[in-house]
Amino acid sequence: MSNNQPQWTWSPEHNDHYYVSQDSNGQYIYTWASSVSAAPPASAPQAAASQIATPQAAPSVARTDSVADGDISPPAPVPWETRATLRNFIAGTPDKGWYDGLDQSYRMRTGAEARQFFKKGRVFATLYTEPTGETAQPDPWNDAYTTVKFGQSVYTQIRRFVVVSVRKNFVYALAIATYGGRGTLKRGCNPGEHAVIFNSNVDPNACYLPGEYEKGLYKDPIEVTPPYPADDSSYLTSASRIRFGKAYAIEWNVKVKDIGTVVSSDMPKLLRYYEDEDREVQ
Repeated sequence: MSNNQPQWTWSPEHNDHYYVSQDSNGQYIYTWASSVSAAPPASAPQAAASQIATPQAAPSVARTDSVADGDISPPAPVPWETRATLRNFIAGTPDKGWYDGLDQSYRMRTGAEARQFFKKGRVFATLYTEPTGETAQPDPWNDAYTTVKFGQSVYTQIRRFVVVSVRKNFVYALAIATYGGRGTLKRGCNPGEHAVIFNSNVDPNACYLPGEYEKGLYKDPIEVTPPYPADDSSYLTSASRIRFGKAYAIEWNVKVKDIGTVVSSDMPKLLRYYEDEDREVQ
């Protein structure tokens, strides 16, 4: 196939082929085979869900991912001029397909799904992958991400967040970390800007490590109802803590896994703690 031909990718969820291109502003454009007259080449098989190809950039074409095309449109990316103003921005990778290549329980939501999924109080996880041997330095507040090794080539970190503010095509979310199982006893950690976060049917008092409360972990615990059905990775460990002092701007088109929702009775506390810390930072 020549370089100026689109590389079609099969989406098992939508039962359709698509390819991704970019317009002159760098915005991603999704073209679905069912919405255009040109069908994918016969050589483009209906790949299994585990075979996710990486679409390549193609010449700009007319948009075919509008609301009129139904529920298969991905969320629009955040404009470049807006990205430049956002701190701690985490961009999606829609050009790499709907599913994460290592764990397909992480997937990009459609535009319609994203509007329902990214609500205040939603708790979700994302995967961050880096090649083995690279010495990427995450900021010290995030070094407690769960690290899983896949084969011998990459390491993937599970990064967990809770949504506290919803904007157009992105959210502000707070990181959830265990700090290597040390909770807020980790050196340099400020217990006062954290809270315990725990799953329903778990005693929150049992989540405090000896000395944490005395050192300033005074904010009330935040309860999370796990999704149904849930697997082992959907649950929070007892050392999980929310940091209210640092928010991340996260695009709707990231590949995410649902790990629960903050119970309604704790939502006022969650938002108040975030707003209090946000005012102090400003």
